[in-house]
Amino acid sequence: MLARGLAGHAAPPGPPRPGAGLCYSSSVDYSSRLAEIPLFAEMSPRELEALAPLIRRQHVPAGSRVFSEGDPGDAMYLIDKGRIRISKVLSGVGEEALAILGPGGVFGEMAVLDGGQRSADAIAQEDAELFALERERFLGLLKDDKDLAFHVLSAIVRTLVGRLRAMNDKVLAFYVLAQFC
Repeated sequence: MLARGLAGHAAPPGPPRPGAGLCYSSSVDYSSRLAEIPLFAEMSPRELEALAPLIRRQHVPAGSRVFSEGDPGDAMYLIDKGRIRISKVLSGVGEEALAILGPGGVFGEMAVLDGGQRSADAIAQEDAELFALERERFLGLLKDDKDLAFHVLSAIVRTLVGRLRAMNDKVLAFYVLAQFC
């Protein structure tokens, strides 16, 4: 299957790459669907209507990679349907699942903040429908609508803080367990 970009052109031929089986769509009003995603739950209808044109919808077949560790961080993703496995390949161990996210889940959000490389793989556990917010569109939002950008940034920060707190709890649990080994 060929990847289709925003303009509907086929991806150039070449070796398979992460995202090669993905289908994109744009120019549809997704504001009502975005309202159901916890990241955007506190946004007003006006804010969601302003955000919706920046979002592209993406179908990811089961087993396809959304991105791989080391890829450029060019977008964050919100799960509308399906499940996405976030994992790393560990030397001598193999693939280790870090999280399996379902509808309402968010991943790749660090990319819109720093544009750095992906820190893990993201693979569809089952057919998935995602919303993608590309970094360049987000940076444009920062310039064009500072109030909306503030709300989106605040939501991303809340997500990252929640993950950091959960990681702190896991580190503490490992420390406590290590005391008994």
